[in-house]
Amino acid sequence: MSKEDLIKYWIDTAEDDWETAMGLFNSSRYMASLFYIHISLEKYLKGLIVKNDGETPFDHNLLNLISLARIDLNNDQLSQLTEINTFNIRTRYDDYKRTFYKKATKEYAEEYINYAKEFRLWIKKMYQ
Repeated sequence: MSKEDLIKYWIDTAEDDWETAMGLFNSSRYMASLFYIHISLEKYLKGLIVKNDGETPFDHNLLNLISLARIDLNNDQLSQLTEINTFNIRTRYDDYKRTFYKKATKEYAEEYINYAKEFRLWIKKMYQ
């Protein structure tokens, strides 16, 4: 697969996961929606790593991916992404799931989806 094809793959699958996240949110499945938000941002970052001549890591940690993509974050971005980073773990394992299910209210999900929307647009500009 060429570099361009690989970048396109990451962007296309990130877009698909973003749409899935929005559909889940609209059907009141907030915990699952937040999981897909994480996956979508992860894939956008992996595409940037490839764009910047890096190799795609087998890593789901957004903070590690930010570093590999050579992106500097301000304190607000770091704080928000630190919380979004937990959505990957909290939605996969039953002991975390029970606690996170109670936390993932509509208001909580809306807050992080709104942040993720801004971050997503910021990341997408880096592809140009």
